[in-house]
Amino acid sequence: MKPFRYLFYVLIVLGSMVLAYFTTAIILARFNFSAYSFGWFVMEGFAVIVVGIFVTMMAPSIVSGFLWVVDDFSSRISKHSVKELISGTVGLIVGLLIAFLIALPLANVPFGEWISLALILFFGYSGLSIGLHKKDDIEEYLRSIRGSKQRAAKVDYKRALGILDTSAIIDGRFADVYRTGFLEGSFLLPEFVLDELKRVADSSDPLKKERGRRGLNILNELKAEFEDAYVMVEKDYDDVKEVDTKIIRLAVDMKTRIFTNDYNLNRMAQVQNITVLNINDLAQSLKSVFLPGEELTANIVKAGKEENQGVAYLDDGTMVVVENGKSYVGLTLQVQVTSVLQTSNGKMIFAKAKK
Repeated sequence: MKPFRYLFYVLIVLGSMVLAYFTTAIILARFNFSAYSFGWFVMEGFAVIVVGIFVTMMAPSIVSGFLWVVDDFSSRISKHSVKELISGTVGLIVGLLIAFLIALPLANVPFGEWISLALILFFGYSGLSIGLHKKDDIEEYLRSIRGSKQRAAKVDYKRALGILDTSAIIDGRFADVYRTGFLEGSFLLPEFVLDELKRVADSSDPLKKERGRRGLNILNELKAEFEDAYVMVEKDYDDVKEVDTKIIRLAVDMKTRIFTNDYNLNRMAQVQNITVLNINDLAQSLKSVFLPGEELTANIVKAGKEENQGVAYLDDGTMVVVENGKSYVGLTLQVQVTSVLQTSNGKMIFAKAKK
């Protein structure tokens, strides 16, 4: 900030000295001073030096006042949502346009300039005020004239698959399920969820950045394969900051479901009696079912906790504990299921090496 201040000081001082030079020149010309004479140079030099010294002394106060005005203006602007800023700007433009059209015929009447100025101030302020108060109506109007959003506006939300949240998008398995053709319809992607995903992709944390970019790539790839895989939802809730709370409200308003892997969002949705589809639950239900006596192929990767046990994993992550399998670590062999145990973490299969 200090270099900016110093630069500002220099510009103000130089600008005031240049202005003093030309102003003095005009005044001297009216008093018929001979240009570039000795007296002319004395008067010009005196005016420029005096103004330069005065402005140099006042520059810190001028700069501080200017920066205070800028900071105050920025803080006031930041308190308003993007929707309010856009609608206020539209209202201001419309008000100024009306004032300009009314002021045109008044250009040649007495006090026309002052009347025009009053009209500009009145209609400009009125347009700004009306725009802020009618932000929802203006948003609907702007949305209606945006051709690129017309198809999304025609979506039958009752047939929508549900609202995607950031965790489900980054996980990516929703896209794999959609590609199989088991799901018919379109996902709903709120713009505030996409904004959150972009913030994750722009994070300074390398892990978060990678996860965010993965989510964006999944959305782009799915959209390229299936144009109607998901549709954007512009509706937002400016009075709410938490994205999870916005998703809950949107699901209630649209009477639809939520696709998420987030535990907290899942619990919040249950309180509101909203249906939640968790891809982890789907994956758990689709795991292979094995009965005692069936055979399967297992690659023993490590020794088990008990003596002579070997441990293998199926493609879906299910653990297989092989009796007397410790000696087969690093080998693939046929095993026979002896029992299946259901735990809180999933299924665990017990087997023995087939002789």
